[in-house]
Amino acid sequence: MKKCFLLITALLLMLPSMTEAQRSKRPAKKPEVVEDPRVQQMLANTQQVVFIDSFVVSRDNFVSHIPLSAECGKLNDDGNGRITYTNELADHRVTTLANTQTDTLTRLFVSDFIGGEWTAPSLAEGLDRAAANGPYLLPDGTTLYFAQKGDNSLGGFDLFVTRYDTSSGAFYRAENLGMPFASEADELLYVIDETYQLGYFVTNRRQPADRVCVYVFLPPDARQAYDEDDYSEEQLRSLARIDRIADTWSLAEDDELQQARQRLALARQATVAGTNAQGDPIADDEVARLQTEATALQQTLQQARLRYAKASPEERRQMAAQLLNDERQLEQLQLTIRQKTKEQRNRLHHP
Repeated sequence: MKKCFLLITALLLMLPSMTEAQRSKRPAKKPEVVEDPRVQQMLANTQQVVFIDSFVVSRDNFVSHIPLSAECGKLNDDGNGRITYTNELADHRVTTLANTQTDTLTRLFVSDFIGGEWTAPSLAEGLDRAAANGPYLLPDGTTLYFAQKGDNSLGGFDLFVTRYDTSSGAFYRAENLGMPFASEADELLYVIDETYQLGYFVTNRRQPADRVCVYVFLPPDARQAYDEDDYSEEQLRSLARIDRIADTWSLAEDDELQQARQRLALARQATVAGTNAQGDPIADDEVARLQTEATALQQTLQQARLRYAKASPEERRQMAAQLLNDERQLEQLQLTIRQKTKEQRNRLHHP
């Protein structure tokens, strides 16, 4: 009886350690992944976009792989992943810089070419003070696309659009482009080439650390979302992730896709020939004269806009007509320069 009692006591003493050993053998529970509630909202508003091509390139200086036309300006990478955009007339620039030596976050700065030199970069007014990069300004001179990582992005860099308010000298509050141009990865650049009617979108989703994917798409005339009644949630998620670009081809006619691919081929040929913004623009005496005239008018407008921003309501009313007239004149000059430049390129390719 005594031996039996000792055996039972020993087993009871061993029970806690056995239970602990059994617990240690159980697989650890995976932490529950909570989806950002904004994902579901963006998913329901996924934009219909036709993607005609995609290609993977090195993350280093990926802008060199985008065949941007000269009429749309020029993109440069400083070698450290910071992108600068310069307009077609080479008199306005949006640069990515660290705000201060102690603040390493990059933000967007603007500068102008006045009196034969660039003005000191000044912080772009109106934008959130979050990390930003990848600026691209449409030829209209007011619509700015850029990448930003902040409270309004899904974890990584998202793409935003804003417009410049000439009366206040600041940009309006930027809006997230949403899906399929947004994800929890990093979206780095959004470009619309109005000359070739093509868009370029750069992201590192589903890519190794040193690579990015460049998607080529047809810029929509107006934003139109997929109808949730026509697609399951998984189909919408697949379209938002851009799992297969072929899934978007049904949104366009076959001849529209073919023509877009032909324009892409022409844009790439122009890049190889060095006739677009990534090379040296072609110019003759007439174009050079027009560019000088446009630069002078741009400088006059810039100074007038600064005065307008500080003027009284009465002074603004007096200045408004002249400002509007100068802006129309500048727009016409820029249009003429683009047309003359195209004519020169046509003569180059078809003498």
